[in-house]
Amino acid sequence: MELAIQATKRSALGKQNNKLRKQGILPAVLYGKGKASTALELNLLDFNKAYKEAGENTLIDLTVDGGKPTKVLIQDVSKHYMKDLPIHVDFYEVDLTKKVRSKVPVHFIGTSPAVREFAGILLHGMEEVEVEALPEDLPKNIQVDLSVLKQLNDAIRVSDLVVGENITILSHPEDAVAIIKPPRTMEEIEALDEEIVDEGLPAKEEAEEGEEAGAEAEEGEKGGEEGAEPDKPADAAEGKDDKKG
Repeated sequence: MELAIQATKRSALGKQNNKLRKQGILPAVLYGKGKASTALELNLLDFNKAYKEAGENTLIDLTVDGGKPTKVLIQDVSKHYMKDLPIHVDFYEVDLTKKVRSKVPVHFIGTSPAVREFAGILLHGMEEVEVEALPEDLPKNIQVDLSVLKQLNDAIRVSDLVVGENITILSHPEDAVAIIKPPRTMEEIEALDEEIVDEGLPAKEEAEEGEEAGAEAEEGEKGGEEGAEPDKPADAAEGKDDKKG
């Protein structure tokens, strides 16, 4: 099923876009190679629905002001730093006859026997890989079967990924997509705990010694102040001697 989004040209710019967002309208921009960019606005709910289905590597039919649909990719989505909601989106108009580069998510399936039988630790080395293909050949995701990881230290590398013949993977072939690490031994765990304790104690002792030294210095200053007599003016002392004489 082809995905479609309706949009209209946008006149609001800058801070005026905040008013649109409060109305459930998402500011956007459409651009393409050798083409001037166009400011757009669209329904936020409609975009979220399409984005959940398409991601950033599935073609979408974008219609502007009821015109002819344009094949686009969702190039970039800016989100609110607290609410994790889209606040702006970039659409890239593609040429169906020319290859494009895109990052495709890695989708893990199956279970590793090494985890189940040897208590191995599964580490995901990559969440996405970069590929090059014609827009219509871009995969939504690349499936990675974890069931091939049967022994400790087994790994799935980029070179092991299976994709269509019309797709070229650009990520380094030796990069690990997933790897099984041996579980930590009790000796390693105890050594790690000892390192944490050893690193923490000196700092605590030094802090306590510093506090004690500071307290002693403060007491010495107070004692000196209490035992000292205030300075007398020279002329007052001389006057007292004159009276004695």
